[in-house]
Amino acid sequence: MFSLIWVLPESDFAVIVNTNTGQPQAFAACDEMVAAAMSKLPQSTSGPSAKSPDGDDSQVDPKRLVGRYQLTPNFIFDVKLQGDRLMVGITNQPTQQVFADSPTKWSYRGVKAQLEFHVRGDAPAYALTLHQNGISQRAKRLSR
Repeated sequence: MFSLIWVLPESDFAVIVNTNTGQPQAFAACDEMVAAAMSKLPQSTSGPSAKSPDGDDSQVDPKRLVGRYQLTPNFIFDVKLQGDRLMVGITNQPTQQVFADSPTKWSYRGVKAQLEFHVRGDAPAYALTLHQNGISQRAKRLSR
């Protein structure tokens, strides 16, 4: 069996998806069902913006984005640089490359999701926001 649970208190949304198989495709099938349920939610008015609210993001070095960001106690984004590629691992999911839309906004290919990194001055990013299915969720950077 495989189960996937999403709770988004700010959207008054929760969903539990179960399957009676442990086959490798079970996670993808459950994730697809959650995405379908989330697509029925009203569209957020706080989606990706053209510019970082924290200031000029035109000169952000990708090294400043590297780190661990916590969305929930069991959902961590692990952001790393491999050469010139930004790679993102998520708890219990395979690591994937994300692609720059701007210096602080990076998108997945094959998944309609964007990560927006929040920076101030010359310091490392202090948070990221996941924009997916019309929902925006902020994950705070974990100290090492």
